Amino acid sequence: MNKLILQVLVVISILIIVSCDSNGEDEVGDREHARFIVGTEVVNQGLTQFTATIGATGNTLIGSGGGFEPTIIRTKYLSLKDSPDRVYAAPEEISNWNVLREGALDNAEVFVYRIENRQFKLVRKDRVQSGGYHASGWLPLKKSHFLPSNVREFRYRWKKWNRPDAQYYFTVRAVDRSGNLSKPASHFSITRPATLEKGTSYNPWMPFRPLKVTLDKTPPQAPVNLRGSTNQSGELLLQWDGLDSSDTAGYYIYRSDYHPEEHAGYYLQLESKPDDFSRHIRKGDLVIVSKKIFGGSARPYLTNRVWGSVKSEKLFEPAPVRMLPDIEPQVNWKLLPHESSTLVEAPGETYLRLTVATSKSVAIGVYNHSGTAQDWYDVLEKRPYKIEVWLRKKGIGKVKFRMRGLYNKKPQKIPQIEFTPGEEWKKYTATFTPPVVHRGKTPNAMVLEFSGAATFDIDNLRIYRADTEYLDYTVEEYDKLRRANIMALRTHSLIKTGLNTYNIEQLTNPGGVISFTPNQNTLPQLLGIMKKAGVNPWLQIEPHLAPDEWRSLIEFIAAPYDAEKDDPLLKPWAYKRYMQGQMQPWTEEFDKIYFEIGNETWNRLFLPWTFTAMTDVATGRRYSAGNVYGLFQEYVISLFRSSPYWNNNLEKKFVFILGGHAWSDYGVEAADLSPNSGYMAIGGYNGGWDENEGPPGLGKESYFNVLNQVSQVAIPRAVHHTESLKKLNRVGRVKKLRIGTYEAGPGYAMNGLNNAKVSTKQAAEQEQVMKSLASGTAMLDSFLSRASLGFGVQNFFTLGPGTMWKSHAKWYAGSHAYPAWKLISLFNNHATGDMLRVETVSVPGVILDAHKKRMAVDSAPQVAVYATKNKDRVSVFVISRKIPDYPVNGDDGYTPVSIELPFRKAAAVTLFRMTGDFRSNNVADNKVKVEQVALSEDRFSDGLHLSSSTGADDRGVPPASTFLYVFDGISEFSE
Repeated sequence: MNKLILQVLVVISILIIVSCDSNGEDEVGDREHARFIVGTEVVNQGLTQFTATIGATGNTLIGSGGGFEPTIIRTKYLSLKDSPDRVYAAPEEISNWNVLREGALDNAEVFVYRIENRQFKLVRKDRVQSGGYHASGWLPLKKSHFLPSNVREFRYRWKKWNRPDAQYYFTVRAVDRSGNLSKPASHFSITRPATLEKGTSYNPWMPFRPLKVTLDKTPPQAPVNLRGSTNQSGELLLQWDGLDSSDTAGYYIYRSDYHPEEHAGYYLQLESKPDDFSRHIRKGDLVIVSKKIFGGSARPYLTNRVWGSVKSEKLFEPAPVRMLPDIEPQVNWKLLPHESSTLVEAPGETYLRLTVATSKSVAIGVYNHSGTAQDWYDVLEKRPYKIEVWLRKKGIGKVKFRMRGLYNKKPQKIPQIEFTPGEEWKKYTATFTPPVVHRGKTPNAMVLEFSGAATFDIDNLRIYRADTEYLDYTVEEYDKLRRANIMALRTHSLIKTGLNTYNIEQLTNPGGVISFTPNQNTLPQLLGIMKKAGVNPWLQIEPHLAPDEWRSLIEFIAAPYDAEKDDPLLKPWAYKRYMQGQMQPWTEEFDKIYFEIGNETWNRLFLPWTFTAMTDVATGRRYSAGNVYGLFQEYVISLFRSSPYWNNNLEKKFVFILGGHAWSDYGVEAADLSPNSGYMAIGGYNGGWDENEGPPGLGKESYFNVLNQVSQVAIPRAVHHTESLKKLNRVGRVKKLRIGTYEAGPGYAMNGLNNAKVSTKQAAEQEQVMKSLASGTAMLDSFLSRASLGFGVQNFFTLGPGTMWKSHAKWYAGSHAYPAWKLISLFNNHATGDMLRVETVSVPGVILDAHKKRMAVDSAPQVAVYATKNKDRVSVFVISRKIPDYPVNGDDGYTPVSIELPFRKAAAVTLFRMTGDFRSNNVADNKVKVEQVALSEDRFSDGLHLSSSTGADDRGVPPASTFLYVFDGISEFSE
């Protein structure tokens, strides 16, 4: 038997007897019998309800930007050199991968952190000098790929968003087999053609792998005679001459926006030059840069490469504006600070001023709805929606709200709504009701049209369902949440912001008053939903907050405020919360507050908010990226504890979580240096891009693999990490560190992730498999198996309507829950408590071969039993991992199951079962359901035997099914 699987069986005290005597009493016909004993020993005490992650949350049809707040640009570098007054960093980091141009972050705040004697320290707070942000030089087109030495030409095709009529500079450098680079060849410059034809250019790129051991430091000679030409389609052909040398591996291609004589390099020139050496920049320092931008043109910030990129422009413009101010000479806009006496409710910091110098109409708005033939945009219901906007105007002009697309056409046209603003701020509201449900897939917009020669001031543009408060959950959403009995909600909308993020001011604003988060979510808005729903918060906050911001966060959520005694100037953040209507501290509203820095801080998808290796300047110790994460977590915890509002109650209430990596020891390494963390959590998906298996098909093998992933992946990974953490606990490196999952559930393959290619047909089949009875059973099985190994908090990804990882169907598809969510709810409502040890006496097993990240297993159990106890209730899960006729032809998939129980009598017995065709799914309708059956308690005096009389089948537990037997009113465990 595989060694790791054997470890699992030892940990959970399972004895597997794969086969029985063919003539023995264990046989029912020729079926192998599964026998289990539920013991009284507790293997996981106080198992709570499973939790869930939420994405963009709240009732709104404007995803971001409707509050017209300043852009907050933040990024992170690792210093490459010592310097008294400069931060040198990798060119791609300084330029944000060739997005930010020279001068873009002038006057930005700079925070310099250092690890010294195993502790993070803020060693310097400074500012980038005016004219001090330098991002000009040669950048490689492909950093990790080159052209082989026998190729002496390169074809380049401009993109439509590259800056037109601008000068572009190119050069070539030779690279030898040791990785040494030549000097750049003499540059070639060219103006981008004004018109371009569509097409692709082929170049034989190769990944570069230098020799592992080399003493050669001599650079090769530079290529010569670099020249270029364009053809009729606008394609550029670069050619050069190179030396015929056996040591030349190939050539790198470089590009720049600037003439080589203008190259300033890649660094930040700081304002101050301190005498104190400890405040000088040191190689390896962590540097976080922050700049607030008040709208206006994005042109001073963007490189030629992304000049017209919609994605890049959105870094600097509120989403509804959808235009740069320097495109149309008759139209201009900017963000202006509110007057202190403004009448605008929840004004935030700024509002939008739109100047129209012509009678031509100008529209701001968003594409935000479509039809039932797609699943990206919202589909409007036949019910009232509300538009709100604060307006004032100088000059002669009109403001109209109108629909574009389907609802602007007869017979379903929604009449336009006209507002007549005056010179004073006023909130304008109106409602509209779609007369039909859109059945197509074309995206449509809602816009405000401004016309006339006038200056318009605009703030807090909001569109939402009229029967629900702005950015609250709807009645239906609260009902789903309460029925699932979720313990905590994880705030995924406050992470993954990238370059355009938030500061503490925007984070603590009312919902909608923030530059960029999905659905304009803010901390108090999310906490308000959780308070109303009766669930605990699992806060995810990105690591870019400054030290004072972390302390301000604690004041905002934890400091009491007495309006009769406290001074707003001394408690500004508590006062802010108080003025939002939350009188007592947020911390008083919840039993626990889970806290996680960022999201998957090992994952490059979430750059720049990840961690990299660093060196301790005092000891010289080299810390891994995971170590650095753990040290940074300790630093943030120390900042929280330094707040005058931190107390023993918060010490017990806050649970600090480290987000680990299922397939590496990143989380364990973080835990090693974060003794104050309460959890190290890993991802726990079943299949999908995380496991690099590609999308599953509709064959029986796919469903079988889904059901048996628990033996090949979930359990082995859980054992590895639990054993690693046990070692840390044994040597006293951590206190009472537990293990859990920060995300788990059915997994999905996506185009581009792990180089996967998923066709439309494959995506549709994947949906059917991962929302099937088999997948729901497999998901619960993996959660329960990890719980039996000591996992505490476990999180389902993600609560919300839609496809792939979502928990429910969209409203127009029925709003029903998918099987995985139904079983999450089943556990939460009926099976929390102490997990009991279950001994396996006999169980049918199969051989599982290694595949991708799956390990080989000599005998994988095909039935699993789990049990919990809560007061006078014992809950017993019976789970089948079998598929009929696979891998054994003629096997109908049923398994006789007998379970010895630790009690003789129960006052009531209820069966909850999810069963049926293993392929049944809830993609299109609510086929897979949980049935509830009351059973006679006198049928269990000699244990639990699955048959038709106990709600199963006389052949045993059906394939791919989940059965939960709930025994209420048990008096005592039998000896």
